[in-house]
Amino acid sequence: MKAETGKAVQRQFDEEESLEKEDFSKGKKAISQDLESPKRKDTNAAKVLSINMFLRPVVKTNDSDYKYERLQELLGVIHNFDIMCFQEVFSGFNSHKPILLTISKKFGFDHYFHSSKPGYFEKYLTDGGLVNLSKYPIIESHEETFVKSIGDCSIAKKGILFTKIEMNGNYLYLFNTHLQANYYTSFALYKKCIDTKMYQLKQLSEYIEEKTKNMRAQDKILLVGDFNISNRRFNSYLKKQFESYAKNDPGFNIFFEEGFDCLYEAEIMMKILSLDGLFNVTDLKSTLGDEEGAPATFAGTLTLDDGSKAPVDTALMGKIDVMTEQSLDYIFALDRNDMKKDASEDFKAVDNHLQSDIRNNEHAHDLDSQRLLTKEKGFYIRENTIAVEKFILEGKKYGTISDHFGLSVEINNS
Repeated sequence: MKAETGKAVQRQFDEEESLEKEDFSKGKKAISQDLESPKRKDTNAAKVLSINMFLRPVVKTNDSDYKYERLQELLGVIHNFDIMCFQEVFSGFNSHKPILLTISKKFGFDHYFHSSKPGYFEKYLTDGGLVNLSKYPIIESHEETFVKSIGDCSIAKKGILFTKIEMNGNYLYLFNTHLQANYYTSFALYKKCIDTKMYQLKQLSEYIEEKTKNMRAQDKILLVGDFNISNRRFNSYLKKQFESYAKNDPGFNIFFEEGFDCLYEAEIMMKILSLDGLFNVTDLKSTLGDEEGAPATFAGTLTLDDGSKAPVDTALMGKIDVMTEQSLDYIFALDRNDMKKDASEDFKAVDNHLQSDIRNNEHAHDLDSQRLLTKEKGFYIRENTIAVEKFILEGKKYGTISDHFGLSVEINNS
C-alpha cells in the first residue's frame, strides 16, 4: 500500500514537472527578451522593493489574472531597484518563478533565495510564494515555515525568508513574509484567522531575534511583506463589505459597535513584533498617511480631476474588494535595543533633515551643498525615501502590475 502511494505521489510530481517545463517554454515566448537594462543613477543608495505579485498557480479571480502579461510589466521596471522581495510568486503548474529568476539576471540580480517546493510527503501542495532578489551578495539565507495556517493558506508552505546581504562591508538582515489571509464565511472562522496571524507574528519576532542576535551595531534589519493586517480605517466601501458579512453572521456586528477601533489589530501586531521591548519597530509607510491612517496598498483608488475617486483596477480583484483601500503591506525598520548607537545614526539624522527641507522646497538656493552633505558615508535606512509604488498602467485590461501596490525605500550604502 505504501509503495503504491509513493508511486502515485511520484507520478503527480513528474506530471507537474512536465507541465512546468512546457509552461516555461510558452512563458518565455510570451515575454519579450528585448528588455533594456538602464542603470540607476544613485550609486550611493540601494533601493528596496516589496510587492505581492498575485501570481497564483492555476486559479484566477475573474476571466483572467493576466499573469504573464503582468510579469512582463514587472520586468520592464525592475531596473529601478537593487533588492526586491516578492510575495505570491507560487510554484506549481506554472513557470512564473523560473522566468522571473532567469530574466532578472539580465538586470544584475545575480543573487536570489526563494521558497522551497514541498517534499513528496509534506502536507503542502505548493511553496510559500516568497522570492528575494539582490544585486548584492547574499551570504546567508534560511527559510522558516509557519507552524500554524488555516484554510486555503494551509496548502501553501507559507512562512519567512531570511537573507543576509553584504553591502560594502555592511550587512542588511532582510526578512520577507506573507501572513495568514482573512476568511469571512463565518465570524468564528474570521477570529481563527486573527488568532493564527498573532501566532505567526510571535513566531516571526522570535525568528528575527534568533537570526540577528550576533549582528553588529552598524548593521540594519528590514522586515517586509504582506501582513494581511490593515492600519487604515474603514472607508465606505469596506464598511459595506462588512455589513454584508454581518447579514450572514451577526458576529461581524462588532465592527459597528460604539468604541470599536479597526486599527486595534495593527496595534497588537506592533507590540508582538517588538518582542517585549527588544526591538524598536518603525512602520515606515505610516509617515505617508492621512487622517484615515497609512496609505492604501490593496484595492487602491485614483483621484480624478473633479476630486472623485475611481478604482485603480477591476480586472484582478473580486467585486467586493474594489475601492476598499486597505493598507496590508509593510516595510518595517527594526532596531535592537540591546545594540549601542552607531555613528551612522548621526548621518541618518542629517539626511532626514535635509531630505525634509528638499521636499518642502526650503533653502532651494543651496541645493548643491545639500547634495554634497547627503553623500556623507554611512550605512542606514533613508526613512524619508519610503514610497508607495503603484505601477499604474494605461491602455491595458488590468490597471496595475498587481492587485497590491508595492512599497520601496532606499538604504544609504556609501
